[in-house]
Amino acid sequence: MRIQLSQDLLRGDLARRNKASDFVHSVQQNEFDPEKPHPPEPAFHKAPAVIHPESVPPPILPSSTLHPLPIPAGSPPWHNVPPAAVPAVLPPHAAIVARSGPSGVGLADAEQERQDRFEELAGALDRTVVDLQDGEGKREQNYRANEEERMRVFIENERKRDIEAEQRLDAMWKKLEDRLAALPAAKRTGSESSTAAVALLSGESVEGNIRVPGTFEPSTGPQNTLAHHTASMHDAASQHAAAADIREAIRLEREAAQAERERALELNEAARNRMLEEHRAHIRALEDELSVVRKELVNEKMARAAEEAGRHEQKRVEMFAQNDMMRCQMGDLIGLLLDRRDAKAVGRRNDDDEKRRGLMMNGPRLAYVCLGVCLYSVFLVAVWG
Repeated sequence: MRIQLSQDLLRGDLARRNKASDFVHSVQQNEFDPEKPHPPEPAFHKAPAVIHPESVPPPILPSSTLHPLPIPAGSPPWHNVPPAAVPAVLPPHAAIVARSGPSGVGLADAEQERQDRFEELAGALDRTVVDLQDGEGKREQNYRANEEERMRVFIENERKRDIEAEQRLDAMWKKLEDRLAALPAAKRTGSESSTAAVALLSGESVEGNIRVPGTFEPSTGPQNTLAHHTASMHDAASQHAAAADIREAIRLEREAAQAERERALELNEAARNRMLEEHRAHIRALEDELSVVRKELVNEKMARAAEEAGRHEQKRVEMFAQNDMMRCQMGDLIGLLLDRRDAKAVGRRNDDDEKRRGLMMNGPRLAYVCLGVCLYSVFLVAVWG
């Protein structure tokens, strides 16, 4: 298992090194003279970090924002290689969302559309409440108009009943007067007549109040006196019965009017209670419907907020994962480039050392050869000169 893991790691390392070597080979074009002074090694550092909001991912800086820094003295020399601009490597499907960029237009439009939808629903709720209030006001006006109409009809009926009662009372008084007029006339003094009328109107008995004056006493004998007393008693009894009938009729009329009035009041109260119950039931139904609509709106708003938060969080996690992957890739590329550079520098130093050693070993031999050539030249000049 360890051998297999080691082989896999070696294969991955070789693949990364091959990719880096291909990249360097494409960048590097020729080798330079090692005798030339070595330029300072360019060191790269990132621009100052910018603090971004949590919902907005940090932008990826291109390679143009990297600045070279001087290397301190004493660093090992290396061959003059012109610095090549390393292009920024973006991962596939890299989506960077920024509110201030062009990609934030769709998000702003969606947010504005949701805000317009919420305002439209709030306006619909307000209009519904206003319509309910207007309907309640109209129902109250109709109820008051109906109540006023019923009260007017009730008062009119009461007035008619009072008029009819007065008419019946007048008819009964007229009938009583006719019956009294039909009785035999008896002369009475003014005080006795007024006393009898007052007693008749008050409902009292008039038997003891009627007194036959002495002028009407018959002088022919006791039989005429007895007949006169009998007629007076009959008249008093008939008057008393008529007064009792009048009082009973008035009492019955009053009881009937009172019963009818109570019955009308009960019917009016029952109708009013029924209308109030209907209004309350309708108001409760509308309030329940309004509460259901408000709950649905709140639930929809919370669901959209949760969905939006989840989408932002997913994008944020994906962005961080892509940034980490790019950092790892850039670190691997930089490490491979540094290893390649160090290997080339070591190879060049070894080549320089070998050349120096070769010159040092072949130097005396060349000196001897040059000296021999010079002596031979001098000899030839001396011989042929």
